[in-house]
Amino acid sequence: MNDTARRKREVCRYDFTDERGRLVFQKVRYAIDSPGPGGRTKSFKYYNPNAFGGIGGFGKPEGADRLIFNLPATLAATRAGETIHSTEGEKDALELIKRGYAATSVHQGANKVTVEQMAWLYEAPRVVLWVDKDVEHPEVGAHDAAMRHDHLLRLGYPGIIEFRRARGPWGGLKDIADHLAAGYTVDQAVRVSPARLAACAAQWTPADNRRARYVL
Repeated sequence: MNDTARRKREVCRYDFTDERGRLVFQKVRYAIDSPGPGGRTKSFKYYNPNAFGGIGGFGKPEGADRLIFNLPATLAATRAGETIHSTEGEKDALELIKRGYAATSVHQGANKVTVEQMAWLYEAPRVVLWVDKDVEHPEVGAHDAAMRHDHLLRLGYPGIIEFRRARGPWGGLKDIADHLAAGYTVDQAVRVSPARLAACAAQWTPADNRRARYVL
């Protein structure tokens, strides 16, 4: 076993279910403790409990890209007329959920959200799109939030859409999880100008995802 493998450890698993709450797959999060600049990094794998005749195994199941995190609760909140918070990652969504908010995300990583995934939010009266503040590549987080927004518009979404980000300067608190961990409330998050977000998102290219290590 090489050094990289020894330093890779499982951190948690995020369950993705269908609308009835039946487990379809898990997204497994790993931490990679590496010496030198940058320190700890992360990686992900898919675990399909239904693979190989129910034995289970690693691999992304067919149809995974139509599902969103916390789907049954998100649908229930939508029917109840609650605001839905859409984040870039499961960790952010979980921090909001812990505080009583209806929140979801997608499993593919930044800039891979599908129209089918955003369609689950169509009947929500208000959707808050959280924007990650990627320090070296701000266009990555901006473009991801813009994609979620544009998919909703493509669907003819009739509700209210709002962009929010963590407080502080770029290079400080990166996302809503950092924002909440620092002791701020959701209401203290910063509203993001749609025009400024679009201008930043327009600078994005697929290569930016690779440079920012947003690869799954």
